[in-house]
Amino acid sequence: MVKKCTGVILLVVILLAIGLMFAMANQKFAAGVALFTGAEQVLVAESEHGSTYLVRAEQGMEWIKAHLAEQGWAYTDQMGAELLFERADGQRLHASVRRWARYFQEVQIEIPEAVTSTGM
Repeated sequence: MVKKCTGVILLVVILLAIGLMFAMANQKFAAGVALFTGAEQVLVAESEHGSTYLVRAEQGMEWIKAHLAEQGWAYTDQMGAELLFERADGQRLHASVRRWARYFQEVQIEIPEAVTSTGM
């Protein structure tokens, strides 16, 4: 009986370890877990070309508009799932929103080359 329980416990520990390694390797999964802790949005990836966030589905479009407005971008138009923004100096920025899971949306902000040299 003890050997059987030890074997089951060992199997559970191994499966949990494999799951943890997978979660750490998969940024979106890790960010999804973070959203369950109460965060409204989580930065998943960032590069010189843009940023990717996971946002709760009920606030995806409104959150990105407010987030970029804080940084000096004015919302100008929407083409499908693509939001268009512009600064007073004429620079343009695109942000796309797509459903990532039932309760979350993935927001990708693509920064134009002219903006990356001056900062977002």
